[in-house]
Formats: sequence, structure tokens, C-alpha cells
Amino acid sequence: MSEHLTKSAFHPFPELETERLLLTRMDLRFVEQKFALRTNLDVMRYFDRPIPTAMEEVRTKVEEGVQSMADGKALLWAILNKETRQFLGDVGYWRLDPDHAVAEIGYALLPDHWRQGIMGEALGVVLPYAFLKMGLHRVEANVNVDNVASSTLLVRAGFQKEAHFRENYFYNGQFLDSHIYGLLEKDLAVKQNG
Repeated sequence: MSEHLTKSAFHPFPELETERLLLTRMDLRFVEQKFALRTNLDVMRYFDRPIPTAMEEVRTKVEEGVQSMADGKALLWAILNKETRQFLGDVGYWRLDPDHAVAEIGYALLPDHWRQGIMGEALGVVLPYAFLKMGLHRVEANVNVDNVASSTLLVRAGFQKEAHFRENYFYNGQFLDSHIYGLLEKDLAVKQNG
């Protein structure tokens, strides 16, 4: 692991809490819920990747994520209602580049929990963790250009839109555009102090 990243930030796994949420390790306990998330057409509308057709596909992905976390290459949280322990969605860092102290963030929420400020609340603890504990300098998000809700969420969290890549991603027989958002540690400090 590079000198930029803090190894202790990955092990033991960091459980995070907010007023309403518990963010816990994404693992095989949540395969059925993850399958429901990844097969929901509303959730997957802007993911631009194939929808799983079998639970085993999701199980394999979750197992790969668990291994990535063990290797210090990802941090993946299941988002739970703190009182009921109901699964609401997930959030995490992947594509970690330790040499440049950067990672990509991804997230998804079941539609029953949209427009309740849940993902914004989760980002309120996940983003500071990236900078203060993991040692990241930059967090990136790659967003489908039509995903207004995700873009709005990122801007509210302090991200800046940095690029519009034309036809840089091939999915389902066509080339698609992408928007790239970036957040630096100093941006988050400004956001929190402003």
C-alpha cells in the first residue's frame, strides 16, 4: 500500500453511524438485498451495466468486493436503518489509486428511500472518512449525463463537475457520454465550514 493511504483505515472494517443510519461492511449477509437493489429497474436506469439475472452473479460480485476490501483496494458499506437494521442501499470506494491518493465513489439506494436525504446523510460520514482516515486526496464520481438526481447529490456534497466526456463508454450497443465530478479534501473543508 502506498504511503498516501492509511492501512489502519481498512482493518478492522470501519462501521460508521449517523443520526438515522448504520454503515456496515458489505458482505454475504446482504446478498439477497443487493440482488433486489441491482435488479430494480429504477435503480439500474443510469448504471449502464447488465442487470444480474441470477443471485449467484451478485454473490460473486459481493465476494469479489470482500476480497478487495481484504486487500485494501476498496471500502464498501451496506447502508442500514439504524433502528430497524433494514437494508436501504450501499455506498463505497473502489478503483483506489494509492500512488495518487484517489478513489472513485459509487452508491445506490432502493427507490422506497429516495428523496429522504439518506444518501446525503451517508456521504456526510463517508467523505470525511476518505480524507481524514484513509489518506485520500481526491474522490471522483462518474455519472450518466441524464442522472440529474446523482449530479445534484454530488454538488450538494461539495463535488465540482470537471468534465463531460463524449462517447467514452460503450454499453448495450452504443457509445455513451459521462460526467466526471471531483472532490478534494480542501473542497470538503470549505463545504463544512461554509
